[in-house]
Amino acid sequence: VTTFSITVTGDAGEPCPDELITWSLLPGAIGVLKNITSKTNSNGIASIDYVAPIIGALGDVTIRAELKF
Repeated sequence: VTTFSITVTGDAGEPCPDELITWSLLPGAIGVLKNITSKTNSNGIASIDYVAPIIGALGDVTIRAELKF
């Protein structure tokens, strides 16, 4: 399991708390995400856990984080 995080900031660089982030694996990626959504904390940080397969070569995995206004 690996945790990935992003930081959401406003136009003045201030953290944006309580923003809903939707996460997805791009086509061709193997493994799974533990959740598909998370919210930013008071520092504007949202995280997701990625679970890689136990057996086999990974190659490149691309995870998309999306925030809709």
